[in-house]
Amino acid sequence: MLVALVAFTLLFPVVYAIAIPEQIGTAVGVRLRYTRNALQPRADALDTLTQLKTLGYKLGLISNCSIEIPILWPETAFADLFDAVIFSGRDCLRKPDPRIYKLACERLGA
Repeated sequence: MLVALVAFTLLFPVVYAIAIPEQIGTAVGVRLRYTRNALQPRADALDTLTQLKTLGYKLGLISNCSIEIPILWPETAFADLFDAVIFSGRDCLRKPDPRIYKLACERLGA
């Protein structure tokens, strides 16, 4: 039994090193596709935001989100509509911490 355990622990790191990078790459791809799909605008969202911008409103977004959102944000239809965007993972603050709202106001010039 001890010999089998030693052999297993000696072989496991090799198998682990070969399998993990491929699995991680696959998992990252799945997660990014899922997140990209979740960032598709709902009906009338873009029109509503565009109308608010046209009326002179400054628009801010505060989101408690995973790291994928700020990575994908620039390619979304929303990216150009907001004047200030706060992502919890990137800005190291989370709602309801008052500092995240203060940061948004500062970035909006409010």
